[in-house]
Amino acid sequence: MSASGPNGSPSKAAVSVALPRRRRKEKDRGVWFLVSVVLHALALAALIHLTPVRQLVADLQDRMYSQPTMSAVGLTELAEAMESLAAEQIEGNAQELLNVLGEMGGIQDGMFREFAAFERQRRDSAPQDALKEMEKAVERMNSAVEAIEQGAPVEATDRFQALAEQAQQRARKKLEMIGFDVETVSAVHRTAEGTHLEAKLTHDRHTQVKARIPLLEQALVPQRATAEALGKQVQQLKDSEKPTPTDQIERQAERLALQEQLVGDREEALDAVKRQQAELEKEEPESQRRAIAAQEVAAATLREAIEEQQRLTAGGGGPRRSDVAFGGTGPPRAGRPVAERPDGRQGIDVAWLYGEARRREDSIAETFKEVRAMDLAMVRDMKLEDARNDIDVVRPVRPDLDADLLRDAVRTDERFEEHREELRTALRESTSMVNLAYRMLEMATESVDKMKFGSDVGVGDLWQSPDFQLIIRELAMEDVSGDFADLAALMQALEEEGEEEGEEGDEGRARRADFQDLTAGLRGGLPAQFGLDGFGSGGLPELAPDVEAVGARKISPHGWPGKWMFIDTWYTLGPFPNPNRINIDREFPPDSLIDLDAVYVGKDGRTIRWQFVQSDTPEVVPTNAEPYGIWYAYTEFYCDRPRDVLLAMGTDDRGMLKINGVPVWISSKLLKGWSIAEVWRRVHLSKGVNRMLYRVENGWQHIAFSVVLRLEDQPQD
Repeated sequence: MSASGPNGSPSKAAVSVALPRRRRKEKDRGVWFLVSVVLHALALAALIHLTPVRQLVADLQDRMYSQPTMSAVGLTELAEAMESLAAEQIEGNAQELLNVLGEMGGIQDGMFREFAAFERQRRDSAPQDALKEMEKAVERMNSAVEAIEQGAPVEATDRFQALAEQAQQRARKKLEMIGFDVETVSAVHRTAEGTHLEAKLTHDRHTQVKARIPLLEQALVPQRATAEALGKQVQQLKDSEKPTPTDQIERQAERLALQEQLVGDREEALDAVKRQQAELEKEEPESQRRAIAAQEVAAATLREAIEEQQRLTAGGGGPRRSDVAFGGTGPPRAGRPVAERPDGRQGIDVAWLYGEARRREDSIAETFKEVRAMDLAMVRDMKLEDARNDIDVVRPVRPDLDADLLRDAVRTDERFEEHREELRTALRESTSMVNLAYRMLEMATESVDKMKFGSDVGVGDLWQSPDFQLIIRELAMEDVSGDFADLAALMQALEEEGEEEGEEGDEGRARRADFQDLTAGLRGGLPAQFGLDGFGSGGLPELAPDVEAVGARKISPHGWPGKWMFIDTWYTLGPFPNPNRINIDREFPPDSLIDLDAVYVGKDGRTIRWQFVQSDTPEVVPTNAEPYGIWYAYTEFYCDRPRDVLLAMGTDDRGMLKINGVPVWISSKLLKGWSIAEVWRRVHLSKGVNRMLYRVENGWQHIAFSVVLRLEDQPQD
């Protein structure tokens, strides 16, 4: 073995050990460097993906490596291809509108012939009809006198007074339709109407005075008791064994004298009211008899005029009657228009097609209005011109297209998107026009067949009877029927006749409701099964504004059990204009047709649309309520089976409710506040969906409406 000396160089072994150690240190530094790089990379990735920095990096990449866009020529060709496809569909919709317009024109022609015959018959029968209405007014006034003399409830006299007033109004309208000179008769009849108005005012004053007497008597009871107590105190002070100061006795005596004076004044006021009541009690029937005499004079004057005209007619001189005014619409333009583009090429003009579709829709709406006016004139027995003036055209607001945008060449992405959106609008709106047109066509067809609008319930001969419609309307009118009316039997008859409509043979006809049987108990007053208090001797149920009720739109065996429920979900539309209440009887589009997608021009030229409203209480308020306007509220109510229910209704201000197209309540024209049980109606609900349409006027300040159902042990959802 060998060894190094003490002063010699390092050995080879030492060198060989030092070199691997250095290399290991250099290797370790490389590994840690790689680990550091990886960790920084992971941190950077987390920063990019988990913070907003990611979006910044993406935007930078988009700018650095943007995808190539379509060329201007390619955009133009693509836009033209889309326009061609859209134009074909819009042109098809326009053709559908043209087809509907043709059918509507045929309906209008047929309706006009029917109305012209009706108008001739109405004018021929107008003298006798006016005479019948005058005689009916006399009959109602005589019934009012009998009710007064027999001491019947005030509601009975009110009803007969209202019926007499309705008959006089119908007589006045009939006089206006007579083809020969009846100016003298009209003047006498106006006098009779004025005399009857005075009788009504006397009746109202008598009613108010009679109502004051029990209130005064009730207020006088505690005043007399106080005077009696003071008298006893004064006497006790005088009779007391203990000496009582004179001034104390005098003070009590003064109090007694003042109280006795107060009682005396109250008794004198009560006596004055009783004397006034006695005078009015005598005056009321006398004023009614004066009104009867004035109406009889008018009827006699009309009889003489009729007899004189008959003598003239027998001698060859008959009245000349003007033709019925007829508002027709001309045929729409047709064809496939072609427009020159800025680049010299030709293409289909979508803007023209869209405009043509709008013009055809307008023609359909005008034709529909004319059919509607003739139907309304026949149903309400009014002049055609008055019916036209009382109806608004069903014409939703349609957006205008940018014709220049559609006709210019598309060369940029932004222009392409705008062009595509205009095409979508044109296609969507033209499709909506077709849907609305077919609904108007359906209702116009129903008008010809059944003379009825605003309902999906089919009815036939029963509804077409003018007397039947008059009775339905009178029962609905609060001025006539009062706080309660029973329409269930009549509504059920309409439903059953609609179900049996179309059945052939004597068996089907035999099952139809008999008009005379249904209305026999209604001609002289309230239905026989109900008294003047509403439910015979039972009276109407109590209903507080904070009643515990379930909000729902459905009755079924699986719902919440309860005694009361209110309709909680509606769609409301408004306001329509009503300055100075001039449109209180005017019919706006929802009176003719319900289209929840439609947009209309309302008050002050504003755009209005249906709005969803859900209420936690029976009192429902439109979301955009404001003074002086008219609102509509529509809902659909589901019944598991046909059933009769009792409804409590109220509106602020004037209200009208239709169920399946049948008016069940027409309130008075007075401005009033909301009450949860303003009126009661017994109605018939069909199995399945029942459609309810409220029309509510707001005079000033508050507006509200409600429908509450009485459900004894009947579950609801």
